[in-house]
Amino acid sequence: MASPLLKSRYIIIIGLIFFMTGCVAGKKAFRRNLPDRLEEGDEEGDIIHLPSGKKIPPKVFDRFLTIPDVLYVGEAHENLEAHRVQLEALKTFHAKFGSDIVIGMEMFKRPYQSVLDDWAAGRLNEKNLLKKTEWDGEWGFDFQLYRDLLNYAKDNKIPIIALNATRELKNKIKSKGISGLSPEEKKELPEIDLSDLYHRLYLQKIFTLHRHDKDQFEKFYDVQCFWEDYMAESISRYLTSPAGRGKKMIVFVGNGHLVYDFGIPKRVFGRTHLPYLTVYPYERRKDPEDFDPIMLADIPLEPADFLVVVPFKHLEVKHAVLGVVIDATSTNKVIIRNVHQNSPAEKAELKVNDLIIAIDGETVTELFDITYALKQKNPKDSCRLSILREGKPLDITVELFPWKYH
Repeated sequence: MASPLLKSRYIIIIGLIFFMTGCVAGKKAFRRNLPDRLEEGDEEGDIIHLPSGKKIPPKVFDRFLTIPDVLYVGEAHENLEAHRVQLEALKTFHAKFGSDIVIGMEMFKRPYQSVLDDWAAGRLNEKNLLKKTEWDGEWGFDFQLYRDLLNYAKDNKIPIIALNATRELKNKIKSKGISGLSPEEKKELPEIDLSDLYHRLYLQKIFTLHRHDKDQFEKFYDVQCFWEDYMAESISRYLTSPAGRGKKMIVFVGNGHLVYDFGIPKRVFGRTHLPYLTVYPYERRKDPEDFDPIMLADIPLEPADFLVVVPFKHLEVKHAVLGVVIDATSTNKVIIRNVHQNSPAEKAELKVNDLIIAIDGETVTELFDITYALKQKNPKDSCRLSILREGKPLDITVELFPWKYH
């Protein structure tokens, strides 16, 4: 017969197994600090302190935002309301710490740091910021989403730190995996942590949702861990440098890089031991069955320090278009190679082989010069093109109107 002590050990072990199984099986078991109404629909603007599960007023939230050395505020990239949360957090952070703050941004790559320095110092206009950082190719989301935030930084001379890696470096790892890189290529890498069990589990779920080539998961995981550690190194390198010592940093990244802390926040903390907080702008799911990264029952971690409930509010893009195909491969030459039927360009009698030399008086030397100018206009505005046609200069006014290629 088993002794009472042995029986008690059996009971404890069985109880632990039951508890752990229940936690994994029940969606709400580990989400005990998330109010049930999150699944039913919070009111927009609600702020939830996740360690306690309590809704808090904005004034209390603002006090929390002035505590950490590093404040992470996430985003769903295309959601206007998430960017509003970021801007308000920046204003609160700046009001408290003044010139002692810097901004870290996923949206910019490290090689463009000098461009950001010029922007923050007021030496650069918006067009040249976008051109010199190759915004459209390197980031790609509409600049209107970030304009207010970046203008606030410029107006207040707040330094911006470029966090991200170049597309070229990420593509090398995507193609070869970390183990397949040459010794020279590996010198470009930060110290990379591939050991976090819950981070791996989370990314397996993300991968399964979007990919079916399961044999490629390890390379996908390598890329994600490299990405997190590269940006973590960018933050840590600055905050431990002579210029960054004593500074406070507010970091703007996609929600996936801060959720559950195991992306960037944990990796920065491991390098610096600086106190931090995370803010997750949370989009309510229209369908309760939709994948929800903060409701994963098998990850026994709180997804963030704070949730700010935001509505789906995406940018209504109404950029003007000419309706032409441009050849911009020749040095400093932008040539029309095709004019679409019934387009503004056709109505204005633009011709194939017209060389565009200016738009609204601004010199054109590449495709970006045209696309940027058109993005500043509404679809019913007009623009003045200066062209060369068979060597002869012409000025043509194009009356713009809503048009789609068919």
